[in-house]
Amino acid sequence: MDLGTGSIAFVTETVLGGRDKGSQHWGIQRARRLAKEMEAIMTEKFTKRDAAEHLHTVEDARLYVQACAEEDPSDGRLIRAALNDVGFAGNMESLARKAGLSRESLYKALAPDGNPTFATVMRITRAIGLQLRIS
Repeated sequence: MDLGTGSIAFVTETVLGGRDKGSQHWGIQRARRLAKEMEAIMTEKFTKRDAAEHLHTVEDARLYVQACAEEDPSDGRLIRAALNDVGFAGNMESLARKAGLSRESLYKALAPDGNPTFATVMRITRAIGLQLRIS
């Protein structure tokens, strides 16, 4: 990853501050190490279903959906994504059947641009084995 001269200059200025020339060498080396660490972090690859690989039990699903609900930006996007991940962790066809929906309707409701009704969200959460509580 090429951070560009502007980024390196920013990191260098931030690390070096107003140091004298004798200590600037150490600061430059530190800035280079930080840039390499940033590059390693930024180039790490993730798949869309990373979360689903770690959801093995109903308790895992509950904790995951709860965390997403707490962090949701008030538009339901994270909750919808969490329910989608939970569905992929199990079997979407089975989940659709338990929720009383067609598989296509379930995919559409939980898609990133989906807009499921409250009733659909309730059916999905119950089919997963979760309960909605408001406190």
